[in-house]
Amino acid sequence: MQMTRNVSDYCGRIVFSLSIILTSHGIPSALLLAQERSQKRFEYSAPSMGSNLDIVVYASSEEQATQAIMTSLKKLEDLSAPLNNYDPTSEVSKLASLPANKRVKLSQPLSNVLIESERWLELSNGRFDITNGRLIATWRSARKRKSLPTESETTEARSMSGWANVDLRVDGDNGPSIAFRQSGIVLDVAGIATGYLLDRMMEVLVANGIQSALIDAGGDVLVSDPPPGRTGWSIDVAGISKKAPPLLRLSLRNCAVTTSGDLYQFVEIEGRRYSHLMDPTRGTPVEGRQSVTVIAKNAIDADAGATALAILGADTSFHHWSSLPIDQAIFLTHPADSEFPIYRSLSR
Repeated sequence: MQMTRNVSDYCGRIVFSLSIILTSHGIPSALLLAQERSQKRFEYSAPSMGSNLDIVVYASSEEQATQAIMTSLKKLEDLSAPLNNYDPTSEVSKLASLPANKRVKLSQPLSNVLIESERWLELSNGRFDITNGRLIATWRSARKRKSLPTESETTEARSMSGWANVDLRVDGDNGPSIAFRQSGIVLDVAGIATGYLLDRMMEVLVANGIQSALIDAGGDVLVSDPPPGRTGWSIDVAGISKKAPPLLRLSLRNCAVTTSGDLYQFVEIEGRRYSHLMDPTRGTPVEGRQSVTVIAKNAIDADAGATALAILGADTSFHHWSSLPIDQAIFLTHPADSEFPIYRSLSR
């Protein structure tokens, strides 16, 4: 574990080690060159999941690319339906009206996401908590009216939060199920569901013979093997302000990268800047200007990890680093008393 300013070294190590693995398989360079020439670039872009979804694949034919992309989109459609917090008819939204101690069955996608959410609750020392839907909604209303929630509003919302109120069972005879120990619990899976969906989509692309692919869902990016003739996919890390140029350009392969912060979702009330990210241990949002970019082996860990580390902060993240399934984290903070942002990085 190290604190470092050099991100390009990290990316280079990944590319180099994978090149060694490829060479050790004894694939002739002429065959590799022929394979590269047979691959063509195909792109898909459309609004999806509350932002924009972009897919880039390299395939031997338009037919192969179309089949792979359309199959992955069907997987996205099937799996995202129960996970959509913005659809009042979705499975996760309907759980908000569940009476206390009433047990209901869960679909496999929602069960999988809840299992991973509980894992990240432990990894983040309680900071990544999807049971804070009521508290998040309370502060969302506060952002809209630009005034702090009342003490009674916050107290009520916190009373309807916490995994202590959740009874999740995944190994029962009747399949996965859930019950709440009190009514009014709202599960907000927005900070982890996208990563879960991207991982499943990439599995479909690979199963359809696509070796080189990139999926970008509003800044949550997952890549497989790099494009033919290249050592990695070029991914920019945004600066801390909207007009800032990219901080870094990464070269990545077979991993995921996600950025979380307050660039687009924040409010200033009584001279203090509040993020949309909620710290459940305090019952208030994260304060100050910051962004955290996380690189992990899969999209679900990059997605949840970026949120968790943005709440934990760089110093606390350092103390938990050895137990986190993350390869690198890039922290940008801009203290109110500083003219320039502060850059820190954690890597393995």
